[in-house]
Amino acid sequence: MALWIGAMYGLFSYKYIEYRQREDVFEVMGHCVCFAKGADETLKLNMALILLPVCRNTITWLRNKTKLGAVVPFDDNLNFHKVIAVGISIGVGIHGISHLACDFPRLLHATPDEYEPIEKYVREQAKSYWHFVKHIEGVTGIIMVVLMAFAFTLATPMFRWGRMKLPKPLDKLTGFNAFWYSHQLFVIVSTLLIVHGIKLFLTKKWYKKTGPVDLDTRVDNTSLLIAMLCHHLNGTHFPLLLHREMTMCVHIRTLGDWTGQLRT
Repeated sequence: MALWIGAMYGLFSYKYIEYRQREDVFEVMGHCVCFAKGADETLKLNMALILLPVCRNTITWLRNKTKLGAVVPFDDNLNFHKVIAVGISIGVGIHGISHLACDFPRLLHATPDEYEPIEKYVREQAKSYWHFVKHIEGVTGIIMVVLMAFAFTLATPMFRWGRMKLPKPLDKLTGFNAFWYSHQLFVIVSTLLIVHGIKLFLTKKWYKKTGPVDLDTRVDNTSLLIAMLCHHLNGTHFPLLLHREMTMCVHIRTLGDWTGQLRT
């Protein structure tokens, strides 16, 4: 946890300082852009990490076959998964608010002289908020926020465990199935996030946008999620006749002496 928090702090600080030192951008958008880009940098890592804690085979291998099991609480992986989700929510909030409540108003009300330093990066000066929304950056950003808000809401205990009593047909939004299938929206979100990053307009250098490592990690995570779609029972894999599989995997969390003995 300390390592993750340190990484978030380091990434945010690195990007904040980078844009603070870019006089052409900072003169127009001030600290707003620094906060937005700092939060964006943490989002890149968290979106790449979000599936790792629920990769059961990987977690089991790391715990049993490496020395990391002595220092890393792998059995607490689901809680870490939730912590990363909270980190994503905070990052999205800071990023979105910095743009909507700070960056965009400053760009809208900048005088021609104030706007001149940033003119080489952006299109014509905006006259309304619609200017920011109608382009790919705005459209992908809004769709991602809506999809993540929907998935995160259905993951809360009230919805996931069916404690929320809703009238038909809204009752389909409660229970494990709704939670599971809403999480598959991560495939769409990951794709949109890549597009959103590629369309970054404050730099012309491709390697400062969505980088190859970042892209590969998201593609790997997306591929993993697609592979998991073959079943919807958490932690259990049944044979697929289509693939002629003849085995069944059952995952049991080690929570005490009795379950610990099952590994031997």
